[in-house]
Amino acid sequence: MANYLEFTNPTTAYTYIWLYSDTASTGDFTSSISAIPVTTGTAQNTTTYTHTAGTSANWYKIKYGTSGEATSDWVGDALQGGTSRLYNVVRRRLNDTDSSNYEFSDDLIWDCIIEAILDHAGLIRNEQVYKDITTTADTYEYTLPEYCEGVFKIKVFSGTDYCGEVTNFIQVGRTLSLKRSLGASYTLWVYYQKKSRDESDIDEKYDGLLVSAVILKVLQRQIQKRARFAQWGTEAKTDDTSVSELIGMKNSAQVDYERQYQRFYPTHRSIASTR
Repeated sequence: MANYLEFTNPTTAYTYIWLYSDTASTGDFTSSISAIPVTTGTAQNTTTYTHTAGTSANWYKIKYGTSGEATSDWVGDALQGGTSRLYNVVRRRLNDTDSSNYEFSDDLIWDCIIEAILDHAGLIRNEQVYKDITTTADTYEYTLPEYCEGVFKIKVFSGTDYCGEVTNFIQVGRTLSLKRSLGASYTLWVYYQKKSRDESDIDEKYDGLLVSAVILKVLQRQIQKRARFAQWGTEAKTDDTSVSELIGMKNSAQVDYERQYQRFYPTHRSIASTR
């Protein structure tokens, strides 16, 4: 398992993000995992890092600094690993990481993550990937990976030499059947469409689109919820963010979502804009 983390870049002259880990949110965080160079560029306001050894037992905090030392105070609250790369990024983007006083509930965020994945399933499930399969003598059938939705091309290699394409094959479930055996020790490059079932199946290149979609959904739902109860003066008094502030956040989120959407659907209107 690994934990995918995203951090807001410093606005001052700090050049590194120092990452610390502990086993509880109330820990001392004296163990530094890494000094991460800040990702720079005109469109870069975040830096990402994958803690390959991370699990749900890890909690993280950060400081800003230079390559030699961390010089700032703690930045933000502790975040738990192992939950979801989208969940953690959404919490950071919404500036809502204090688990003792969440503005947006866990249930709301998780529901919106699931909905965003389902909304964009047509795009995500068209992701084209391939798997190497080594042939064996007198074998006509091979087992395909889980969630393989449709084989559309098979290339054949002998070592590094390209031998051509297989044109006669049938896919039934996870079984790939060839019309005839190719013999032993050939490599098949089997191209198929990956059927994504949950976040772990999704290529990280879609994270920007999905995060922006989740944030937009969260804000839309929170506005609806707040407006529904405001007339009784109950929930509106206990929440920290007003309806007008939420609407402003939602409008900004709409712009970001539209920008992310156009990366993948440059000639179409977004899902959100048609509702």
